[in-house]
Amino acid sequence: MAAAQGNRARAAGDTDAALWGGTTMTVAGVQVLISHDDLAGVLPTPPLAHLPGSPAWLAGVGGHAGEILCVIDSGAWLTRVPSSPERRRFCALLAVDGARFALTVDALGVDCWLPVSERDFEAPMAPALVPYSLGAFPVDGAMAPVLDGHLLMDSLRDAGLRTSDAGASG
Repeated sequence: MAAAQGNRARAAGDTDAALWGGTTMTVAGVQVLISHDDLAGVLPTPPLAHLPGSPAWLAGVGGHAGEILCVIDSGAWLTRVPSSPERRRFCALLAVDGARFALTVDALGVDCWLPVSERDFEAPMAPALVPYSLGAFPVDGAMAPVLDGHLLMDSLRDAGLRTSDAGASG
């Protein structure tokens, strides 16, 4: 379950204080956190090929470093309104259980280490985020949901989409 809760906990200078490591990003206008364990990098959104009959939230597939990646339009996924091209300039590259996919991001944030004790599994959040989040942390005076790569990956697989295997060539 530690992996499902999404994080490497590391001891701070104080051995009693475990820290959760992640990166802040804005997706569909909402500040979220993504675990360092799930985030493989941030990249410019590659040129995309649309797949006929695919869900509206699948922006398309694109190539990156010899892989073909599913690219999720975070706006269409969370709000049912497709993102404008300006809001799809960058993607978070997520790697979970040997598979990789990309999620468009509106804005890049910062790496942070947060006290595990501050994680709130009952924090209110946008209903569209609930199925993909494992709690939230206070960041900049608001609760930032923790998007979980495993939950996101499961939803892609449930939708019948294949993700690229890490290291596979496309």
